Amino acid sequence: MPDLQYPVNVVIVGMGAMGKGLFYQCLISPAFKCMVICDIKIDKAIDYAEWLKVNYKVVETEEQLSSVVSRGYPAWYASYPDEC
Repeated sequence: MPDLQYPVNVVIVGMGAMGKGLFYQCLISPAFKCMVICDIKIDKAIDYAEWLKVNYKVVETEEQLSSVVSRGYPAWYASYPDEC
């Protein structure tokens, strides 16, 4: 991958097996940065983040989501996929 000035921001919808794999790849690949995870079962996403010792913020509204992401924190959004 060519050198990028900034990482590619990633949003993951669902933290099942595929979502966990994508999230892990974002952690080990400097070219990608996971900024948002949307899941109706937010506890699974929280458990995985804590297992990997990743900082995150849980948000409940779009305003909170925007605020957290603009400060550079990954946001865990308890939401249905059509709202992400």
